[in-house]
Amino acid sequence: MKQTLKILTALLVIATLVMPFSACGSKKTGETDNTLLQGIFEKLTANAEYSQWKSGFGATTIEEKLDGDSIVISAKGEEGVNGDFIYTLDGDYLVNTSDEGDYTGYSVMMFIKNAVADYYGMNSLLMTGYLAGLDFAGKENTFFTTESVDGKTVLKLYVASAWDMKGLDEMIVDDAALEYTDALTDNAGNSFINAGKITVASWDSKDELELVVGEYGENTELTFRSLQNVVAKLQPNGYEAFAKDYTQLAEAVGNGYSVKMGLTQNIVESHDYAGEDGYSYVTVTFGAAASGED
Repeated sequence: MKQTLKILTALLVIATLVMPFSACGSKKTGETDNTLLQGIFEKLTANAEYSQWKSGFGATTIEEKLDGDSIVISAKGEEGVNGDFIYTLDGDYLVNTSDEGDYTGYSVMMFIKNAVADYYGMNSLLMTGYLAGLDFAGKENTFFTTESVDGKTVLKLYVASAWDMKGLDEMIVDDAALEYTDALTDNAGNSFINAGKITVASWDSKDELELVVGEYGENTELTFRSLQNVVAKLQPNGYEAFAKDYTQLAEAVGNGYSVKMGLTQNIVESHDYAGEDGYSYVTVTFGAAASGED
């Protein structure tokens, strides 16, 4: 596997902002910096996705250690990932500085974000959606930022407490989240979008669209509004009837479309998409796939 592909599979689709920092919370009662760092380190090394990422390098050895106030990831090999990647606890943040264009530091920071989620009992995908939602709304992000300084990229991840995620219940997949999404053509493709509690996956062409909208917790008006916006932007055949007739979140069969609550068996089997823990789903199909069969 080429280095670029290995690194990109680890990157989550979130935009990053250059923003000032402010305190977001406090550590667990009685917790010291050492126990915090130790806890995050243990969650990182036990993370299955991180282990899978490491195992994808056939000719590179990647090892982790705690060194004072830092988590150090050391890589030695012949696949373009070499050197020490250092994540230092600085106040409420873990900070990494890497050369611009070296995405390994970013990739590992995303795995550390997952470790922070495990440590505080948060949902990692929800955290990612929240970061994206802040970006789409143009709001200040004090949880994860990047900054370019003198040819270096500085990453800062808030780790001092569980994230409060203010404004989460107001985030949907809206025009800002869909800015770089185009109307469907005859060519098949797929896309994935996260915004706040909402996650969207689609396997699509203009004639045939399979669309899944998930919401953390239960499906609510956030699901309905996001679904409306996504269909209006993708414009599959039958979207006009959908816009006119589908007026509330419920199972339905209409002119060229169908809506089912939950993930259909076809989605699970055809696209190897089992959904995310903690999320509820709605499956919408257009074209021949809207026959009403699972």
